[in-house]
Amino acid sequence: MIKKLFILTLLLTTISSACFAQWKKVYDSPSTRPISLVFIIGNNILIRDQGGILLSTDDAKNWKFVDTTFGMKVVSKIIAKDSLLLASSLFKGVYRSLDSGRTWIAPSKWFNDYTTDIILSGKNILGILPRPDQIIVSKDDGVTWDTATKSPPYILSFNGNIDALGIIGNTTFAFYAGKLYTSYDYGETWKFKSDSCPTGASPTVYNDKILSNSLDGNIAVSEDSGMKWKTVFTGQQGINHVGRIRVSGKILIAPVKNEGVIFSYDSGNTWIFKNDGLGSVLGVYDISLSSDFVYCGADSGRVFRRPISEFNDIESPVSLLTDAFQLKVYPNPANQFTNFEFGRALANGSLSIYDITGKEVLNISNINTGKYTFQRDNTPGGTYMYMLKEHGKKLAFGKLVLE
Repeated sequence: MIKKLFILTLLLTTISSACFAQWKKVYDSPSTRPISLVFIIGNNILIRDQGGILLSTDDAKNWKFVDTTFGMKVVSKIIAKDSLLLASSLFKGVYRSLDSGRTWIAPSKWFNDYTTDIILSGKNILGILPRPDQIIVSKDDGVTWDTATKSPPYILSFNGNIDALGIIGNTTFAFYAGKLYTSYDYGETWKFKSDSCPTGASPTVYNDKILSNSLDGNIAVSEDSGMKWKTVFTGQQGINHVGRIRVSGKILIAPVKNEGVIFSYDSGNTWIFKNDGLGSVLGVYDISLSSDFVYCGADSGRVFRRPISEFNDIESPVSLLTDAFQLKVYPNPANQFTNFEFGRALANGSLSIYDITGKEVLNISNINTGKYTFQRDNTPGGTYMYMLKEHGKKLAFGKLVLE
């Protein structure tokens, strides 16, 4: 899987460098700590730096601190309920803003521990207190809070923290120590559902699937509301974690600590790196989306952005031909040769094959037939990518395996 993703990334970089811009730095803090929170509401961009919460109202051209209190320096997540913003803080409470983040109101109740997650469930707002493990509920827009009054004792009985909360339709669910609990009354009562969910998950719902990131650097997908899971992405270094997954149309985008930014065009089944322009700053911790840009918070106190269109314009690595012109590649995996059958004669067609380093190992131009046979000859075994064009226009690309 990792090799496949790496090859796809190299190919996309090779064939698309003339079409796509790179990540552009829009904030550079004097602090060396990472920017681990980025939140966008309307035209306002909020980030959490070492000194507190900063706000930009002019498309990330200028930034100013709007709250430097201790609680805001350790905000872990911001959510929106209409014009109200709520921020879960690692300093005993949930902060509120009534003016899109320009000013913040300290919690009216100081909890005996910090809050690690916060979500909107119907008209209720839910949060997590990790010690003791509790789900807290507010019914008045975060002014007052109570423990989920009807939660059964077993949700509090494990050693470990409630990892995250999420919503699927009218169902609220909690990932807890590798187990999944559900609530049908906006977080007030909970029932056990499954003991096979990922640990450390922060769920995202997309096309009736649940996608979970995790602290071990993996992404898993469930297509049956959390009963069974399959891993679709595995971090390369084993010490990474995947941040919250964001959705832009048909594209899913996620940050990976120490590895950069990944995205998926096929509902989370395949993930591709998109790091051009980040340079050596590959510690990406959080991502947020505006109507036009993807923003990411990264190591060394930096924030980068690039147009969303550069993600949405990526085609999937399969045949892009119409039903009247289907590409067939066989045998694949191959031993001595592979046939590329085009369905009709190309007009000034070309076929390129790239190795794992992104180097073009074969380029056949001026193809005017309906079939080309690639002879392996001395080409080493391994995984390659092919690109088919006609009159310079990309028609299809995909994977070729030589045994």
